[in-house]
Amino acid sequence: MRRTRLAALSLTLIATAACGGGGGDGTETFDEEGYAFTFEYPGSFEETSDVSYSSTAGGEAQDTVGVGLDDRNAIVVSRYDLNSPVTAENVADVKAELDGVMSQVSGQELSGEQVEIGGFPGFEYTIDLENPPEGRSRFLALFDGRTEYTLNCQSTPEKRDEIEAACRQAVETLAKTGD
Repeated sequence: MRRTRLAALSLTLIATAACGGGGGDGTETFDEEGYAFTFEYPGSFEETSDVSYSSTAGGEAQDTVGVGLDDRNAIVVSRYDLNSPVTAENVADVKAELDGVMSQVSGQELSGEQVEIGGFPGFEYTIDLENPPEGRSRFLALFDGRTEYTLNCQSTPEKRDEIEAACRQAVETLAKTGD
């Protein structure tokens, strides 16, 4: 099989814009142009499109958006173009490549768990981070033909419960839109 140019990202989020707790109540909806899904997240999170990573591996993101509490506690969503389509029928074929990319960028030997979320096949990883110290990332790679979407729920110990709850909310409410 030829390489699909799967995406991965650094696991040290640096949101350089206003990604700070807004204090709002209720729920907001992620509904961005170019993303074929929506999901809900806490109203206390703020959105930013000024997101960068300290290192990356794999293909280059076409777009990245973050919603979160601060520059180290957020859900970062990215979109990547693939060379070959990935579907429910062939998603298992890209596991070794994606595991390799995720292992390279994390500095750990990783093996993703196959998932289907919101009608998208993909893989999920849990990664312990060195920076931020004691950081953790719940990383999802979801496929829609020639597009890969990633959700990186990154947290520090102080905000872990809040980020993990927001990540569960996002995953449970993620739904295809047809974009």
